[in-house]
Amino acid sequence: MRGTQTLAEGVTAKSAVAIAANPNIELATKSGCLACHAISGKVVGPAFKDVHKRYKDTTDGAAR
Repeated sequence: MRGTQTLAEGVTAKSAVAIAANPNIELATKSGCLACHAISGKVVGPAFKDVHKRYKDTTDGAAR
């Protein structure tokens, strides 16, 4: 059983409360990013955790 799904695939109502307190996730929600991206799993686009892994050592990551 999948449970209650909100925001993006794999995000349950319980974790949505914790996510809502994060200003970065609020921005991603308002901007529509969660239509294609999730926090830890691939939906259409890569997961935010995978994007972080790819760009964590770059000095211009914020500009991308």
